[in-house]
Amino acid sequence: MDFRETTKIMSVIKQTYQSFNKDVPLEKLDGTIKIWQSIFEDYTYTEVALGLKSFIANDTKGFAPVPGQIIDYIQKLKSPVCIDADKAWNLVFKALGDSIHNSKAEFDKLPPEVQAGVGSHEQLRTWATMNTDELQTVVASNFKRGYTTRVKEIKEYEKLPTQARCMIDQLVEAKRIGLEKSQPNELTSQSNIQIGTEDFNEAEMIELQNQLKRRS
Repeated sequence: MDFRETTKIMSVIKQTYQSFNKDVPLEKLDGTIKIWQSIFEDYTYTEVALGLKSFIANDTKGFAPVPGQIIDYIQKLKSPVCIDADKAWNLVFKALGDSIHNSKAEFDKLPPEVQAGVGSHEQLRTWATMNTDELQTVVASNFKRGYTTRVKEIKEYEKLPTQARCMIDQLVEAKRIGLEKSQPNELTSQSNIQIGTEDFNEAEMIELQNQLKRRS
């Protein structure tokens, strides 16, 4: 999303929420607009506009959104269907019925996110040999807890900017292939990844600080 499109988004917010920078005209919010633009750089205008519209439609408190709240709605629109932990476990438990002899086939039938929660078809085979009481108590509880945590982590990861995801992916890959702790730092530095206040110039940082003060 470019500067002009970001300005349009903030104009809608300003018109909808009168308290949003009420003492500062939109044409004097260049610093804030640039910050918002940098946050939404991975999204199209249509995505952000729909995310904002969804936020406004569901807002019952009357406070203007921060970028993260709009991104939450964008992610919900992109991934409207999510299997909850109870449904995921029901799918797993059903698969266990034929997993002693056909664990690979049963594992392949599971949705990808449920497969990730199980781990492997060998795990299905192991669970299939256990008694029902233990499966429906200890195993079910552990699976649901781990599955819920994983789904949450995936959602949080998908909301990160591309540069942040790239850095995480590089660090994970470096750990996977057994590099020394110092080597991932060299890897990320070569990618020109910058995260922190250096992403903003002085004027933008002053504007951001003023925004935070007005919200406090």
